[in-house]
Amino acid sequence: MNGLPMCFLCNATQTFDPLRHGPDGIGDFAALTETTDAAGSTATGYTMSVGDTFSGTLGYSGDRDWVGISLVAGEAYEIDLTGSASGHGTLRDPYLRVYDSVGNLLNLNDDGGNGLESALSFTASGSGTYYIAAGAFADISTGSYRISASGNGTPTPTPTPTPTPEGGSDVSNLSDLATFLTNGYWGAYGWSERHFDTSADNQITVNINALTADGQRLARWALDAWERVADLSFLETASSYADITFDDRDTNSAYASSSISGGTILSSEVNVGTAWLSRSTALNSYAFQTYIHEIGHALGLGHQGNYNGSASYGSDETFVNDSWQVSVMSYFSQSDNTSITASEAYVISPMMADIAAIQALYGVAGTSSETAGNTVWGANTTLTGSYFAEAFAALDGRSSSVINSGENFAFTVYDQGGIDTIDLSNNTTSDRINMNGGTYSNVAGLIGNVGIASGTLLENLTAGSGHDTITGNAESNTIWANSGNDIILAGAGHDTVRGGDGDDSIDGGTDADSLMGQDGNDTLLGESSTDILRGDAGNDSLVGGTGDDTLYGGDGNDHLFGNTALDTIYGGAGNDYISSGDGVDYVDGEAGNDTIFGRSGWDSLNGGDGDDLLYGSEGDDLLNGGSGNDWISAGSAWDVIFGNDGDDTLYGNYGSDVISGGAGHDQIYGGTGDDTLRGYSGNDSLYGNQGVDQLTGGSGNDLLRGGTLADTFLFDTGHDADEITDFEVGQDRLSLSESLTNGLTDGATIVSTFASVSGGAVVFDFGDGDQITLSNLTSLVGLSDDILSF
Repeated sequence: MNGLPMCFLCNATQTFDPLRHGPDGIGDFAALTETTDAAGSTATGYTMSVGDTFSGTLGYSGDRDWVGISLVAGEAYEIDLTGSASGHGTLRDPYLRVYDSVGNLLNLNDDGGNGLESALSFTASGSGTYYIAAGAFADISTGSYRISASGNGTPTPTPTPTPTPEGGSDVSNLSDLATFLTNGYWGAYGWSERHFDTSADNQITVNINALTADGQRLARWALDAWERVADLSFLETASSYADITFDDRDTNSAYASSSISGGTILSSEVNVGTAWLSRSTALNSYAFQTYIHEIGHALGLGHQGNYNGSASYGSDETFVNDSWQVSVMSYFSQSDNTSITASEAYVISPMMADIAAIQALYGVAGTSSETAGNTVWGANTTLTGSYFAEAFAALDGRSSSVINSGENFAFTVYDQGGIDTIDLSNNTTSDRINMNGGTYSNVAGLIGNVGIASGTLLENLTAGSGHDTITGNAESNTIWANSGNDIILAGAGHDTVRGGDGDDSIDGGTDADSLMGQDGNDTLLGESSTDILRGDAGNDSLVGGTGDDTLYGGDGNDHLFGNTALDTIYGGAGNDYISSGDGVDYVDGEAGNDTIFGRSGWDSLNGGDGDDLLYGSEGDDLLNGGSGNDWISAGSAWDVIFGNDGDDTLYGNYGSDVISGGAGHDQIYGGTGDDTLRGYSGNDSLYGNQGVDQLTGGSGNDLLRGGTLADTFLFDTGHDADEITDFEVGQDRLSLSESLTNGLTDGATIVSTFASVSGGAVVFDFGDGDQITLSNLTSLVGLSDDILSF
């Protein structure tokens, strides 16, 4: 057996300067040009440096050009994607994206620059390769562009902290850090891993009777902290044979010692002297952190580096990322470590490496643990019997008798199971929240103060009123961003996201998502799968992406893009711009003066209320102008067009189209193809143009022109006084209803009964105001052969 006094933690004077500046340098900048099309992925062959410019061209709809760039951790950069507005190209509406080294989307911007140009400020979370992607809004337009990137130095305050870095000779990932805590530290002294034998049960007895009341409270909190993250159950006892005995008799010292047999801890003693408590016994105090640290030793953990008693960062660290941010067993505060970006803060829980290490020794927390059910972390917490309830009260800005208002604190969330929620709804700061395990978040004005343990799955998040940046995980998340101009990257999973008030940017990521912008001018991206996007109030931009999406613009002048697959789009109130994209789509512009594009596919486009513009483009489309004075162009293929109410202008263009004006004084153009044109009520003008067309004016005084080839003009009772300007005898046909001709069906009889030359034109007068004037004819000769009856 042997005993080892473990450590003496010094309560050093705290000095913290979050602004760290790299060395100044002078370099040459290059103007780079795309020679062959850049790949839209990490496979791109183009790279640039900070200070360079890169000029390229988006050659087709959907083209995206990626350019690699090397950035430095913690440094802020201004990235611009310019085009026609700045005279740097012809691209009218650029769209800028930034990706990490493996192609994960980190940030994006649409109109942050001059006019419709893109610009964003970006701080690199780690040193290495990133990718700048040049694209067009909704991947529609083409043209030339220019990318520029400049360095701004370290921002104030510093954005997202660097997660535990991987790679390098002295930088380690969580697994390596945890292994050092359980094995590496002991191995440096010639010893091996050790832990209590909990094979029979997970119970460890503790005796805290020798401590003061404040010491006992801190000890219980600290025991609770370790019990929450591992398969451990601490039982208080008055026995002198407790597994762990606490004392404070060594007034000015803090340490732990253990009796070991082989790899088994037989007993441990923890001493935290009363002098350690003289400064503060609050939850966010060095005294509490010391209790967590020393209990870690008593359970079998070493230090995070080869040091004991004292250490200086820069000479004594084993790992570059060794600090309180990753381990309570570290000797280095977040500000001592000059290689990470995090606010200095006392830790009130085991941190990421500690959790992985203690679970390697004792297993994960069981199904009866405090977080095994549906847990709420933050406001409205379910951990009401835990010291975390006091910590969350402080995050909410509420006073607490056990919280020092002047001291920062940090913690790591470990959750065992259930449907879990982070609730920051009372926060007023602009938080940067990452719901993924193994990451850090910026909460309550601090940087990197909240970690999510590796393997922890958190399903839901409610943010506060600041301008928050939220990254979801692979679970099916429910995210409510609340007020503020928020950025939400939902990631994989069937996510439900509500932006709340403010101008929000929401990217649903993969899988079927439900995205709601709510109030403000929001940007919603469905990305892949079958998504539901709701812009709600404000001038919103909704992009469905791949999959059968449903888009609701809501109030405001919205931009809605269905993109690929079978989309359903509702513009809502306001003057909306809608592009259904590829696929068989349904679009209803609803209220407002809307502009609607069908693109490829068999689309059904409805203008709704207002004076709308509808473009059918490719595919056999159904276009319905609705009420208002609408302008409709059917595009290619065989389309069906309804102008409905209002004075509409309708174009069939290519294909054999069926075009109906509806009520109002309409102008109808058949275009190329064998078209069917119907004016219905109102004084309409119908132009068949090229093709074998059928023209029916309907009620009202209509003007009809068949155009080339053999056209048929149809008339029934109540058609009123109509004029045909280009009737070709022997080629065109008059098709007259028997009710109009009083039952006569013989062409010669009809001509002799109703036709005459009057005023230099042929006029058929059927009585009751029904007349047909063939204004280009001055003779009745040959007309009888051109009469049809129905």
